[in-house]
Amino acid sequence: MIAHDSLESDIRRFGQTLAEYAHHHTPGFWDHRWWTSLLLDWGTRDEQFKVQLFRFIDVLPSLQTDAQFVRILKEYFQDLPSLPVPLQWLLHRFSNNSLTAQVGTRILRRQFLKMAYTFMAGETVSHAVPRLTQLWHAGSACSLDLLGESTVSEEEADHYHMRCLQALTQLYEVIPQWNHQPLLETDHLGSLPRINLSIKLSALYSQLDPINPEGSYAGVAPRLRSILD
Repeated sequence: MIAHDSLESDIRRFGQTLAEYAHHHTPGFWDHRWWTSLLLDWGTRDEQFKVQLFRFIDVLPSLQTDAQFVRILKEYFQDLPSLPVPLQWLLHRFSNNSLTAQVGTRILRRQFLKMAYTFMAGETVSHAVPRLTQLWHAGSACSLDLLGESTVSEEEADHYHMRCLQALTQLYEVIPQWNHQPLLETDHLGSLPRINLSIKLSALYSQLDPINPEGSYAGVAPRLRSILD
């Protein structure tokens, strides 16, 4: 019982220390950690907001200018019925062309990018390789998921197909150099790949239709087969 009481006391003391540290180290409005905490917390309570948030994170690295950032931010969020107050203020405040709005937009765009990178290993496969390598050496296997999977034309489907092939080629050049990890490379059924590539079937064919399974198969199969081969 004495040992139990001592452990309980240590746990409480450690918890109080963490709480005090967190209280005195709360990130501010211009810190990406503040926005990450706010938006993820809101997403746990609002499914529609969460869907739009991760769609926005998906497209964010491809935005080249501050004007694009503001436009896409509005497109994804301004019509939602419920928004966090800081985001409402942001959409309203940065809708003008004042110097303050321009400077604020640039700062927040950088902070939102930092937030996005907490969910992404990199903008490209080559950018992601160092992070994937780090995770492997730390004892974690990964499944790589390519960004920008929305496909509305056959040209885009071809582009996604080519990106998958290029990703596999780049990974094949790197993963043989990784150290041996028995726990990650085998299970009770045999050997396992060192890394997996997640493939979104709807991105391989622009006309995918659940009421036309034969046509959908005919559109998806050739591209998928060439990836698996």
